[in-house]
Amino acid sequence: MILISGLAEIAGGIALVQRNPHLRRAAGWGLALLLIAVYPANVWMAMDGTSGWLWVRLPIQGALIAAVLRVSGACGRTPSR
Repeated sequence: MILISGLAEIAGGIALVQRNPHLRRAAGWGLALLLIAVYPANVWMAMDGTSGWLWVRLPIQGALIAAVLRVSGACGRTPSR
């Protein structure tokens, strides 16, 4: 599952830099959904782990979701380049 999610992240990142606005919007929604889907696993790792960084990562993930949606134009018009 880690390999599949990693490949999906790479594919989404590549799609975000394309000029096709429809592809960028789809990538934005896909990456946002992926970040939401892996959030429970991140919570589990934070509760199970000993590193404080794992807890810091949880609110950052919300900011990443917002950034992906904004950069991709998934929530409104596509930003100009």
